[in-house]
Amino acid sequence: ALLKPYVPRLVIDWLRTTAATPEGSPYVAELLSVEVTGSVAVVKVSNTCFGSDFTDWLVLVKDGERWQIVTKAFVAHSGFGAA
Repeated sequence: ALLKPYVPRLVIDWLRTTAATPEGSPYVAELLSVEVTGSVAVVKVSNTCFGSDFTDWLVLVKDGERWQIVTKAFVAHSGFGAA
């Protein structure tokens, strides 16, 4: 299967036309895995955001005492961006 190109303008337009989630609505996420090697970590998270279900992979780098997200990749399972 061919990958659909990620076009930031399409995401921005979609967000502008999508109703905002009411304030105080629960954010649902599940931490699936964490792998750490030295000062680099990869975190896999399943979450629902903007009415869509995603799996996210976050790459973090430790800077002193603080972990910083430096890269994010995701797959949309439903809603915007889903195949």
